[in-house]
Amino acid sequence: MAGGTRDAMSGGFVHEAGLYAGDDELVALLVPFAQDAAAAGEPTVVALHARHAEVLRPALADTPGVTFAPVVHTRPASTIRTLLNLFETHAADGGGRLRIVGEIPDPAPATWEPWARYEAAANRLYADFSVWALCAYDTRTTPDDVLADVTRTHARIATADGAHRPNESYEPPEAFLTARRPPPPIRSSRRSPRSSSSIPPRRRPGTRWRTSPPGGRASRRRRSASSSTGSARRSPTPTCTAAAR
Repeated sequence: MAGGTRDAMSGGFVHEAGLYAGDDELVALLVPFAQDAAAAGEPTVVALHARHAEVLRPALADTPGVTFAPVVHTRPASTIRTLLNLFETHAADGGGRLRIVGEIPDPAPATWEPWARYEAAANRLYADFSVWALCAYDTRTTPDDVLADVTRTHARIATADGAHRPNESYEPPEAFLTARRPPPPIRSSRRSPRSSSSIPPRRRPGTRWRTSPPGGRASRRRRSASSSTGSARRSPTPTCTAAAR
């Protein structure tokens, strides 16, 4: 098939986005990928969510070299540690090229930004390893703005019709990450607590204010009038006195 998996680079890190729509297309996308790997003597690690893994198990039951593993994309930092350990161990064992299939957990806009940065950085983080990583994205449930980032962070695109092609929309990670802007801070709707200096003291039992509490409206009016006229005289400090018994 034109543009099949054997047409990809034979060495180095290959970062590919696998786009599909529904279970049937997931099978059509990944089964030939794993079968071509077996024919080339390359092992395949399938690290998908449980439901997707169960969809693939029957179709890959007779394909040698396939290992189903727990999902590795949990958080970007832990994903990097897990994959670096896996790739280093495989390289040390002289196992040749490794293929791995993974997916991002719930690529919703609210949680996508760290994963977008991860997908871009992966092109440099794993560049020294002979690994073909296929990141599966369901186009039915992945938002359009997330899919736009997916195409910008993967150098290759695979589809359920068997095509594996270079991606013209790919951006080098340096360009992609430089163009990103952090999300605006979330402002709390709660009012900031007033400082202690702005809170008038409580009136003690048995006392009364002769004018107004310190910091009250009368005091503020006096300070405003004094500053506006340039008077050097200070406003009288409010005092309190004991009430007549």
